Amino acid sequence: MIADSKDIKAGIVLNEKRAGVTFPDMTGKLDFNSGFRSNDPAFHKWCHDLFNSYWNKATRKVVV
Repeated sequence: MIADSKDIKAGIVLNEKRAGVTFPDMTGKLDFNSGFRSNDPAFHKWCHDLFNSYWNKATRKVVV
C-alpha cells in the first residue's frame, strides 16, 4: 500500500507475451491513457529490469 499516490514512479504490466509501462502526468498521477506497450522481447526485458530496479530499492513501510 502506498500512502501518497505521488510516490508512484511508474506503472508496469508484464505477462508472458506483452509488457507495458506508463508514467505519471504533470500532476503526479499515473496516466493510463498514455505510455508504451509491446510484445518485443527487448522491451519486455527493459520493463522487467525497471520493475526489479524499483523492487530492489523498496522498503517496507507498513508493519504487518
